Amino acid sequence: MITVVIAEDHELVLGTIGSLLDLEDDMKVVGQENSVDGVLTLVNELRPDICLMDIDMLETGIAEKLNKMGCKVLALTTFAKSGSFQRVISEDVRGYLLKDTPSDELTASIRYIMREMRIYSPTLTEEHHNEANNSVEPLISNQVKTNTSKHYDKTLGTVRSYLTTIKDKIKLPTG
Repeated sequence: MITVVIAEDHELVLGTIGSLLDLEDDMKVVGQENSVDGVLTLVNELRPDICLMDIDMLETGIAEKLNKMGCKVLALTTFAKSGSFQRVISEDVRGYLLKDTPSDELTASIRYIMREMRIYSPTLTEEHHNEANNSVEPLISNQVKTNTSKHYDKTLGTVRSYLTTIKDKIKLPTG
């Protein structure tokens, strides 16, 4: 069972995400919080596997603190903001998705993160992609860290995400 804490400052979104995740057989929302201090306390007490957190609540160092407690972090946002993707990478956040992501993609992303993969929405990485001269972090990747740099192995999921992005951009009908 994947245990989840949700950190969101909008009550409606907090409750909705919680209700959606509780419908999953292999997930259980063990706590919901609308403040950063409350999240740290809740995670320390409940020791969930993952914390879904609003990007605006992602203060410097909080992801590191949660990771030290054994809790992975998936950041959620309403829209892409300048510099947010770079912040997500530097804070060692495992996933970064839009809040309008379909629920089946959200739950699949949580499962991927629990298998030590990272999930980044192509929409949210686009600005970073343009700034890095066509060098973008993969949507789904195995985590491989070295002491000198952060590199990610490309997986079948990465190839699939690239193909999906290409298909979406050229708007071809499927089937």
